[in-house]
Amino acid sequence: MATAALVIGLAGGITAPTASADDAVAPTAGAAFDEQAVALLGVDGVESVTTDGEGNVVLAVTTPEDDLAPPAEEFVTEHSNVDVQVIDAPFSALASTDVVAGAGYVGLLDDGSGFLCSIGFTGFSPSGRPAVISAGHCTGDGLVSRTLLTVPSGDPAGGGGSVRTQAELGTFGYSQFGGPGNTAGDTDRNATDVSVIDVTNTSLTLRPWVTNWATPADLSQSARPVTAVGTAEVGGQVVKSGRTTGLTEGTVGAFGWARVDGRLVYGFETNVRSDHGDSGGAVLQGGTAVGVVSGGTTSGGAPLMWAADLPTALARTGGYTVAVSLAAPVLVGPAANATIEAGALVSGTAPANTTLAVQSSVGESFQVPVTAAGTWSFPATTTTGSVSYTLTVRSGYSASAPLVVGYTVVTPNARPIGQIDAATASGRQLTVSGWTLDPDTSDSIPVHVYVDGTFAGSVTASGSRPDVERAYGKGAAHGFSWSSTVAYGSHQVCVYAIDSAGGPNPSLGCRTVSVSNAAPIGNVDAVSASGNALRVSGWALDPDTSDSIPVHVYIDGTFGGAVTATGTRPDVERAYGKGAAHGFNWSSTVAYGSHQVCVYAIDSAGGPNPSLGCRTVSVTNAAPIGNVDAVSTSGSRLTVSGWALDPDTADSIPVHVYVDGKAVLALAANRARPDVDRAYGKGAAHGFVASATVAPGSHRVCVYAIDSAGGANPLLGCRTS
Repeated sequence: MATAALVIGLAGGITAPTASADDAVAPTAGAAFDEQAVALLGVDGVESVTTDGEGNVVLAVTTPEDDLAPPAEEFVTEHSNVDVQVIDAPFSALASTDVVAGAGYVGLLDDGSGFLCSIGFTGFSPSGRPAVISAGHCTGDGLVSRTLLTVPSGDPAGGGGSVRTQAELGTFGYSQFGGPGNTAGDTDRNATDVSVIDVTNTSLTLRPWVTNWATPADLSQSARPVTAVGTAEVGGQVVKSGRTTGLTEGTVGAFGWARVDGRLVYGFETNVRSDHGDSGGAVLQGGTAVGVVSGGTTSGGAPLMWAADLPTALARTGGYTVAVSLAAPVLVGPAANATIEAGALVSGTAPANTTLAVQSSVGESFQVPVTAAGTWSFPATTTTGSVSYTLTVRSGYSASAPLVVGYTVVTPNARPIGQIDAATASGRQLTVSGWTLDPDTSDSIPVHVYVDGTFAGSVTASGSRPDVERAYGKGAAHGFSWSSTVAYGSHQVCVYAIDSAGGPNPSLGCRTVSVSNAAPIGNVDAVSASGNALRVSGWALDPDTSDSIPVHVYIDGTFGGAVTATGTRPDVERAYGKGAAHGFNWSSTVAYGSHQVCVYAIDSAGGPNPSLGCRTVSVTNAAPIGNVDAVSTSGSRLTVSGWALDPDTADSIPVHVYVDGKAVLALAANRARPDVDRAYGKGAAHGFVASATVAPGSHRVCVYAIDSAGGANPLLGCRTS
């Protein structure tokens, strides 16, 4: 969105181009804000112009709000988003001019005087030489060159009250306070407060840490790492570290421009406590370096500190950078000191978007980019034997502690190959078959089978596969077939070839197999009754097995009995290929009458038991038949003869003889009568002959056949003799 530029009037007032009522909001960013800020900072009493992150412009002034200079008063009145902050005095640079031995560091002038300041951040020159970042006003506009470190225990933050130098630090390489060339500053964002010290003392070790001053004897023992460089967030917490007030903290209040000792400095305002000698000190937000201490004042007696924006400051130095603390790389795999194959991938993690420097004991060193996800990898050397890698994370000239890993590199192990030819189910029986071989050997190798992700079993691929021998020349003993019982349902079956040398075990593939329970089948061939004897016959089989299965018989809805279908049925074997032992024949005695007979095949796997069919059969009692062939008397001896049978049975039945209405004989009709057998097909044992003593005279003789089932006993005939 375009922003209307402000125009500085000849009378020193600030006017804006004619615009709609919507433009009553002062700009808070971009070139319009910069020009606006510079114009306002030219007004007496206006010490800083910032934005607070909530869409407001904040004027820090040294005059009461109702006594503002006209241009500032007009600006406040004409814009709805302007806040006024009254401060007790203008911002002043926080460098001490006492020329005594001190702490932090001292910049010496030729006459022996100088400035006491604080180190902001350790860093690097454009060529990678060690350097220190601090405030530009600590150089006295370039008058100071030589710098010395001070003894921390003598600094106010370390509990001291004197200044003692302890070691040469270096010489200022660049400085700027205000605009370029240490001018008052202009309408661009080149106005800052920064200096760099080229460290000349080679005995010093610069750490990318900021001290909290808890251990004056060795400040490095109480320090926090600098992990990045960035811009401060308004409203966020920051900490400051300096030689005078040590570690203090506060909140970023606003971002923009301030006049420090009359010079423009782009940066931010915070309520962090600071004092003379803290100039150049570090300002951190979390682990991010965001600024260096430039100036300070109070507002209503409360501290108010101005920090130069660090990214803006560094941009003026010609390529100096801040040192950051980088975590050492972490090895993910293979484990250090392992034996690995030539060219194996070595991988790990490191801070995102950095570079992994790899120094190899074999071949040339190289660099690997670390991804935005914080991962890295590189192939190991193809030279067999021992190799050592020294791994260092780098970002610019910053480097982590090294990680040294070693490996024994061996010739690559050829991976097993093969395939799954088939995965089938018959009932609950799951079978998977195929072939596999290891190119490193002609021996058969194992395969492992996983069902639904769980190890289910193993088998050695030793079956004969001439086709595999022809294709690979490693012999024929590489086929496999594995079976197991599984639950009904859908299953994923995966097969892995086991490497003969203990290397990776590749997957030969996965198959999805549906294991379903086939319902038994069969037929009721016949249901018949002979007398009260009921007979049922037929066949039944379960497609999931060749074994004989039971059948259950129900009479009128009530379980009547069970029989295993083991009878020989060659016709069933021819039709279904499950063997011949599937016929059944069942019989039982039932009451006379009509009955419903139902037969059920019992599933071998405990599934549903289907009906093979129902039949209705009528069970009737046939009346006995027979004949009285002869009745004769000889004196007092009466003789009767004939035959009798019950159509419901081939057994002999009783006959009863009555003389003159009184029972005199009961005998079995079991004498041989071939003629009866020929006539009725119930056997020959149905004849009877019987004698009894009677009184002289005429007698009426009657014979009754006795029903085998307890039914009616019909009269076979009567004779008078």
